[in-house]
This record gives sequence, structure tokens and C-alpha cells, in this order.
Amino acid sequence: MPQVSRTRLLARVVKAWWRRFNKRMNSTATDVPGLENVDRVHWLKAEDGARLRVFEVAGAGTKTGRGEASPTSSAAVTIVYAHGFTLSAQSWCFQVDALRGESRVARQLIPDLRGHAGSAGGDEAAQTEVELGVDLTARDFVQMIRELAPGEKVVLVGHSLGVMTVLGALRHMTDAERQLVQGIVLANGAVDPFAARGVPRLLHLLPIRTMRAVGRNTPRFAEGFKGKVEWLIKPVIAAAVYYSSLEHGKSARYDVVDFHAQEIEDVPMRTILGYLEDLTNHDERDCVPFLKHIPGVILAGNNDAVATVEQSRVLVQQWPSAELREYDEAGHMLPVERPEDVNRAIRQLL
Repeated sequence: MPQVSRTRLLARVVKAWWRRFNKRMNSTATDVPGLENVDRVHWLKAEDGARLRVFEVAGAGTKTGRGEASPTSSAAVTIVYAHGFTLSAQSWCFQVDALRGESRVARQLIPDLRGHAGSAGGDEAAQTEVELGVDLTARDFVQMIRELAPGEKVVLVGHSLGVMTVLGALRHMTDAERQLVQGIVLANGAVDPFAARGVPRLLHLLPIRTMRAVGRNTPRFAEGFKGKVEWLIKPVIAAAVYYSSLEHGKSARYDVVDFHAQEIEDVPMRTILGYLEDLTNHDERDCVPFLKHIPGVILAGNNDAVATVEQSRVLVQQWPSAELREYDEAGHMLPVERPEDVNRAIRQLL
């Protein structure tokens, strides 16, 4: 599959902007999705002081008593999610809703990764003090499991940035903790640096280059600048990460592009800039030996311009116990572009 050229990507940006403009003019916008019926919200404190928000949703394999939840059977597992860049726990809404009734699910833990949504910090000073980076999200992920699901069997699910978070978490786990990982689902990700394939096309688009330059030179002005150009940044991101007509299953009932735009709007400029650079260089090939005996499913969109399908093919070659599923007419947002397919992959590993 040839790589998407910058010209084609720019053409998709223009098309996405025009589609959004026409949709607003005709007032045909639909509701946006989100997590519903959350049972608990946990607030954790990372080793460096970062404040992390984690949603918990009980599964059918859970018994509840005195405010605590525990598996009804030793076969029930806890599903732990890691979302993508500029997203939040809300992006797993289709999966969480579909799997809450599974008898093999004890509960689901859905964090906002550091720098995102509820884990973005409070005031400007707090945000400035907290470091950002993929390895830090991996450390947070392991800490969350140790505090909220100690000794429990888990299935790990990652998307985009969350893929590297899950892979990095394996490096930071003990042997005993890795033995409790019953399976891993990775969507739109890579084990080698994103810079090797797709992300540079996004980073070199003019609005993104301008935003990065402003953030580096005048950080305080950057947040206001982001608001001024969001009308352009949103379709840029949407065109870069979506490909399909979004008519697959439950997502067809929602305006998922608008949902993604709202997610981006809620992400501080410092988070966007802090992760962009790291995503182009971070490498998780050292985690490959830990994958050897863990069952897995790798999901890839054949038109993903950010983490290309070739990167998923590289990963499956190094992970003998995993299978790769490729989807035509799909881009970088499989959890909302093809939610039922992601749900099936998770169920397979329960």
C-alpha cells in the first residue's frame, strides 16, 4: 500500500473542512458519544505528583458489596484501556458500553492519560510542573493496575499513543504482573517510532508547524493561538486520522468527527506539543520479548496516515502469538470508526 502523499492529505483536509461547513449550514449535526453509567471515579497521584483520573465500570462478572467490587469468578478479567493522543477515556465509550454486560468481565478501568482531560492538571502552574512523555504514561499505567487491580487477570487495550503506553507498561511490570496479562488488543499503533512512517506528514502541515513554533517560542501565547486556529486545526486532524464514511455499526448514530474535535479542544496546547515530539522518536522494540507468550490482536486501518498498516505488519512478525486484522476504508480511529470490530477483538481474548 503506497503511503499517503502530503498533497492527498491536504486535499482531504479541504474536503473535511467543506463537509463540516456544509453540515453546520444544514444543521444536521447529531449527538456526540461518551462514557455513560460510570460506577466510580478514582483519582491517583503519580510518583512525580501528576494527578490522574480513572473511570471504573463494573462488568457482569462483578459482585458489589460495601462500596467495593470484586470478581464473581476467578475466570473474570479486568479490561484496562489506554486512549490515543489528544483523546481521553471517553473515546472508549463504544467498547465499554458493549462489554459491560459480559459475564467474563469483572470491571473496566478507563484512564485519562497524563496531560489529557481530567489528568491534564488544574491551573496553569500545575500543568507546567508535570512532565509529559510516552514512558511516563506507561509508568502511570502500571501504577494504576497495581493500585486498582492488584493480582487481577487483565486484558490490555491500547489505541495510538495508548499502544505505546501498553507496550511500555510491559517493560515496567514484574514477571508476576506480566503473567496476569491474559491478552492485548492494539489498534492503530506501532512498536517502532511513528516517525518511521506516518506522523511526519501530519507534523509538516502548515497549521501544525505554526502551532509548534508558537508553542516553543511563546508558550503563554500558545493556548490563545490554539483557540484562534482551531477552526482549521480540527479538520486537519480529522482528515489525517479518519478515512471511512463512518457508517459502520453504532458509530453511524453519532457525529464522531465532532466528538474528536471537542476532545482536541479540551487538550491543553502544552500537552499537544509535549507529546508530538515524543511520538516521532519513541521506540518500544525493547518490549518485544515480553510479548512472546501473550495472545494478542493487532488492528490496522489500510488508510491510516498516522500509524501505517506496514507498521502493524512489522509488529505481528515479531509477535508470534498475535494475529493482524486489516480494515479497508478505515483510518487511524478504529475504536470509533469500526467499534464492533474492536469489540470482537477484545471479546476474543476474554
